[in-house]
This record gives sequence, structure tokens and C-alpha cells, in this order.
Amino acid sequence: MQEQSLHHITWRCHDRQFYFDSPDIKVEVLKIIARYKKRYNIKIFDYVLMSNHAHFLVYVDSPTIFSDFMRAANSVIAKLINRVHRKTSQAISDRYRSPVIQDEQYLVNTIGYVWMNPFRANMIDMNILEDYRFSSLYTRSRGIEDPLLDDYSLLEELVGCDPTGGEGSQKFVRDYLNRLKSEYGSFDFTSAVYEHLHSVGDEGFMRGRKSRKAWLSVGPP
Repeated sequence: MQEQSLHHITWRCHDRQFYFDSPDIKVEVLKIIARYKKRYNIKIFDYVLMSNHAHFLVYVDSPTIFSDFMRAANSVIAKLINRVHRKTSQAISDRYRSPVIQDEQYLVNTIGYVWMNPFRANMIDMNILEDYRFSSLYTRSRGIEDPLLDDYSLLEELVGCDPTGGEGSQKFVRDYLNRLKSEYGSFDFTSAVYEHLHSVGDEGFMRGRKSRKAWLSVGPP
């Protein structure tokens, strides 16, 4: 993990168990993350919480502080899971992936990847992707204040990338969402295409992926 850089953070429930399946648990998990985000001053720009894993687009100022944040938040989340599911074994995987977002196209593609997770998992139709409640897309598309999110405008100052093209967050979200729906909502979204959409810098991480083809460019118009 690099300091002062943008990362796509992915972490899972232990053994890929569906401990987050309940909407009530999802709500509580996001509240916990919001509380510790504020405590550790973590910058989060997009997220999606699925039934057994999560994706976050995070600016990492200090890897040590971020690790402390993850450890503290996941400890409380694990206690929640164990209480709700009446268990005492490990609940959250100790390891998380954190590929670096290296340029603006990687950034835009990763935002799309995060948004589209519920569609890929057959949890929601592509035409109403923004209605999946446990995603940054839900609040961003509606202009609702979200305690988990920082404004995209900070990214230019932090990493020199502005996914909005200087036109504002609301317009970017609306235009990019419409483009994703137009290009991918009308046919079966195969795993291969989805993997190409997931463009996330970090050469070592990319070498480890099964797909080694050129990434598909799906940036905003």
C-alpha cells in the first residue's frame, strides 16, 4: 500500500460467508465504518456493501493509519456479526486487497466497477442500479448527504485526478450512469467484459489476474 495515493479496497467475510445478507446488518456495518472514518480522518469516495464483501475507493494518506482504521472498524463489525449470528469464530477476513489507482481512466473505470457490483450479483436490474441502497451511487445519484463520502472535488488536490472533468459531481454521476446503462444494460453482462471494466492500476495486482487483455475504456463522454 502506498502513502498519499488512491486505492481500491476490497475485503470479505471469512470463508466468503454471507454474514451481511440482512439489510439491517448492512445498515449497521455502514454506520460503523462511518464512525471510524470520522475518527481516523479517512477519505472515501465510493463504496458498495454486498452480502459477503465490500468495495471502497479510498485515499490513503498514511498506510499505518489506514491499517489502524481497518483493524478497529472490522473488529467492531466482527462483534456485530458474531452477536447477530450467535457465533464466536472468525467473521472478517484478515487480509484485504488494495490496488493503487494510477490515473484518471483507472479511477473512472473503478468507480463504474464499484457501482455495478449489485448488477453483476443479480441483486438489482441495471435499469435501476441507483436504487441499490447500500452503495455510494444511491446517495450520489440523489444528491443526498452521506456520512461515508467525500466530494469528488478533493481528488484533484489529493491525487491530481478529477473524474468529473470539472463539471460537478451530480452531472458526472448522471452522465456516467446513463452511459453505463446504455452500453451494458441491454445485454447479458459477461464476466469477461466485467473484468475488463475493472481497470485498477497496480502492475503486480494486474499480473495476478486471469485476464491480461487490454482494459475496456468506459470513461465519461
